Amino acid sequence: MSLESFLAIDRPGTAQPVLSNLAQYFLGNWEDLKRPYDYIVIGGGAYGTTFAERILRAGNGRVLVLEKGSIFFPDHAQNLPPAYVDAVYGPAVSPWICDSNFTLAPQQPYVGGRALFWNAWVPQPRSFEFPHWPASVVASLDAEWYPLGERIGRRFSLACAGNDNRTLDGIAKARLFEGNASIACAVPLTMPSDLDSAMATGADVAPGQFAKYAPVKTLVALAQAYPDRLKVVPLTTVARMQADGGRIARLELVSTDQHRTTSLDVGAARIVLANNTIEAAALCLTALPEHPLLGKNLCVHNRSALTFRIPAGRFPALADQLQVCAYYQLGQVDDERFFHNHISVVFNPHPAEDEDLLYRVLPDASSAQSLAMYREPGYVYVLVQALGEMLGERSPKSWNRVSVRNGQTLITLREQPQDADARRKMNQSVKDIVRVLSAGAPVQYMHAPLDKPLDITWRADLPDIDSSLVFHEAGTLWMGDSPNDSVTDTSGKLHGIGNLYGTGSMLFPSPGSWNPTYTGMAMTSVLAKRLGG
Repeated sequence: MSLESFLAIDRPGTAQPVLSNLAQYFLGNWEDLKRPYDYIVIGGGAYGTTFAERILRAGNGRVLVLEKGSIFFPDHAQNLPPAYVDAVYGPAVSPWICDSNFTLAPQQPYVGGRALFWNAWVPQPRSFEFPHWPASVVASLDAEWYPLGERIGRRFSLACAGNDNRTLDGIAKARLFEGNASIACAVPLTMPSDLDSAMATGADVAPGQFAKYAPVKTLVALAQAYPDRLKVVPLTTVARMQADGGRIARLELVSTDQHRTTSLDVGAARIVLANNTIEAAALCLTALPEHPLLGKNLCVHNRSALTFRIPAGRFPALADQLQVCAYYQLGQVDDERFFHNHISVVFNPHPAEDEDLLYRVLPDASSAQSLAMYREPGYVYVLVQALGEMLGERSPKSWNRVSVRNGQTLITLREQPQDADARRKMNQSVKDIVRVLSAGAPVQYMHAPLDKPLDITWRADLPDIDSSLVFHEAGTLWMGDSPNDSVTDTSGKLHGIGNLYGTGSMLFPSPGSWNPTYTGMAMTSVLAKRLGG
């Protein structure tokens, strides 16, 4: 089921999941907390793994990774059989109260978190997509893009064995390129390849194969390669931090099953927040409850989504084989606000025999519906996922914020008129893409009730494309030059706290519309290099 469908139905309480013996074999436990460390990393996902890898490969320091995940998957969900598709949202949890008409995407209680299920889009933002960012930070990323892209297997095509998509790509890309100027707010293109989507497949994936990068593989490999310098301790939640003398002095830890607690003296270690943006802000507030800016400027991505299909006969000379293509189309509302369209185009003439491969290569396959909607031959299917911005304010008065009340994390989100106006323009771009790709052919749109997502019908009327789901939260520890107007400095260190650093999207002054993972990993690599890597 889709996430919206998952959230729309009532579920009985779920039992506390536990790690598999496989994870217990590779990873550490609370006995490892007794050792001294140079770096304590909170979170073992994309940012925590990037930081640990950079430090360890440089030969500098001992690293402790505290990971709250309680379920162990050895790889990205789409690198496993399609039977695992419902693992994405089945155990999902939301350890916060969201005061909003919107629903924040839940956490995934796996070792590595959401990075086991992400769609692996890794666009590199252009220079004009960083409004309000310190120029020195943007410049520092230039040396990181290429080596990071190599480490995560960044490539610009879904083509692989079994997905020779040349005939479909030739038609779809040409239509999008030629029609780009007629799409609302579209940023001009110079050549058709500007539309190619960048995906992270993993450095160990051969050019003729396809997979999606998941940092858990890297983390496990590092734990084996550096057993004396890296300990990954799962089933561990950092519940509180205690500040003393301008530093974080102690971490209060709770086991995931809530049965054990302990206090960890930080000593001389640096603390690196590599967890969720919401959690990072809430955790910092336990140590700095009176901070006037901490948790403010919460920004998120909103989404509109539309699936439609076109008779395959309207795509001339289309080869009779599975073909999956992906495109990235950027829109700009004004100097400060952007959106983009993820466009997946699929021809699936032999659905029974190609289901496993389709699941592996689909850019967005987070639910059983993602497979079910492509099963009727004779059509070219298009999924457009539009991502825009809901922005906070970089001030104590921000209408979007994270706070802590009686120990409970509270998220406040309020759509502003500028957000709504940008979304209307984004939605128009989605409708324009339908016109451009269909090229005058009849179009059918997918309809499915939220509580029965597999009850799919195809009709000529356009469905409601707005989603109440928001995600890619950012900005709660935004960086800047002065403690008067930012939470962290340009390295990610909290102003006034000598050993506490943020990573990734929590530091973004503004989020852009791009998937934050690639940029966040590049920033984390810069931080590790500065601290010792």
